[in-house]
Amino acid sequence: MSDGGDMDPIILGAVAKAGEVGVKAADSVAKETGGLLSRLLGPSADVLGQDWAERLRQKNMARLLSKTEKHAEGKADPGWAQPRVANAVFEAAQYANDEIVTDYLSGVLASSREPDGGTDDALPWSSLVSRLSALQLRIHYVFYANLRQIVKATEERQRLFHFESREVLLPMREFLPAIGLDADGTDFQRFADAMQGLAQEDLIKDYAYGDREFFTEQRAKEFSFPRLRGMPQKKSVLETPYDDVLRIDFSSFGVQFFLWGVGHGMAHDTDYLDPDQDLLLNDPDALISDAPLTGIGFAEQFWKEYEVEEDPEDEVQP
Repeated sequence: MSDGGDMDPIILGAVAKAGEVGVKAADSVAKETGGLLSRLLGPSADVLGQDWAERLRQKNMARLLSKTEKHAEGKADPGWAQPRVANAVFEAAQYANDEIVTDYLSGVLASSREPDGGTDDALPWSSLVSRLSALQLRIHYVFYANLRQIVKATEERQRLFHFESREVLLPMREFLPAIGLDADGTDFQRFADAMQGLAQEDLIKDYAYGDREFFTEQRAKEFSFPRLRGMPQKKSVLETPYDDVLRIDFSSFGVQFFLWGVGHGMAHDTDYLDPDQDLLLNDPDALISDAPLTGIGFAEQFWKEYEVEEDPEDEVQP
């Protein structure tokens, strides 16, 4: 069961398939199938009505269409989507119980609408939504919605590639609740698995997490050079207003996916940087929030350099 009381869509699918087998098979086979189904699904198999799966599909489709229509508000002629795109989105949406999945699918469908029917460019984005878990989509949305805070804050209008080599730091204990996880790290393994999957899909370039001391020590190892006698020595220290740090290196592909997910899939990356553009879901998954995170920033603003006294016992070059 999901938190809202709806039956898990995978269970529904299994029941529907098993029901088809049961209708076509002999009584003995049907009885055996029913027994196996009960062993597989437990009490869930006993409480399902025959039309439950169909009613769930209808509810999810209605939610998808409603969200898609919201993207069209204010547009004179939003147009229509190619049947290939619509079919792919509908197929993905019928068992999408999680709001964030429907949000992204509706954004993809809305992005594909054109007065002449447009193209089928949305197909790979629909497939990508289908491959990702609801948690991965929440992480992706919350991160890229908040990344806009700091790229919009730059005074001059820039292209996205100007930011790509810059690491982004976030407060870990604030980020976890923002994506629907407990701040105490109870679900940390789920978070770690989700982050790895996002990196494999190139939706983020790289990531790391730890306390300030961890990042300071890592930087010292990466930039460790032989000391020159008489030269001033410096040490880089990470100074964030929070102790537990999440570092994410964003990708341009991740930004593109964000634009598709919020209904601006055909927009240029300058739309992502434009402070006048509203790129929030505004009716998001109940487990996430559109409230901006505090303390997010490019990593360089948190690194401070201090001169350190020379240790006579340290090895130096002559």
